[in-house]
Amino acid sequence: MIKDIRKLYSDYCEHERIRLKQDPYHSIEFSTTFMFLEKYLQKGGLYWMLEVVPEFIL
Repeated sequence: MIKDIRKLYSDYCEHERIRLKQDPYHSIEFSTTFMFLEKYLQKGGLYWMLEVVPEFIL
């Protein structure tokens, strides 16, 4: 089961990388997200990401 979970997240990361570079609109989303991350998150801090992805809800 752990292998399945790792594969799911690995595949999802690749999908996101492609999605964020597919056109100028998604590139703006990427740039804006990183601008806010760099502005508001402390360097060296620990953070927890929680995201609901509709494609993966069974």
